[in-house]
Amino acid sequence: MGFTLEFHFAKNEYFTNKVLVKNYEKIIYDPSKDHLFGNQVPEIRAVRGCKINWKEGKNVTIDITKEITQISISKFRTDTKITQQDSFFDFFSLPDIPSNFGPLREQYEKHRVATF
Repeated sequence: MGFTLEFHFAKNEYFTNKVLVKNYEKIIYDPSKDHLFGNQVPEIRAVRGCKINWKEGKNVTIDITKEITQISISKFRTDTKITQQDSFFDFFSLPDIPSNFGPLREQYEKHRVATF
């Protein structure tokens, strides 16, 4: 039991995907947990995102900066720094989490709730 979210996109300058998909699997209701709306608390056991095929230089989830450092009078060094940028598209990039994730599942759940 689960559900899939599909986001359809027209041709654009950023990525080649026509559809971005997020799949939630194995939704379990635990009646032993108290919940605002009653005893039915959903727990998602597996999440699958999709790969976004970014066009060259168009990935909005990262920021690339180049810094030129002068080493000597005639020599320069270029350093490239890549930093993550918060974006709507992060929603699709969470790693696949199998149902038997084990002890790290709680740590992942905190991250998932923050980006859900």
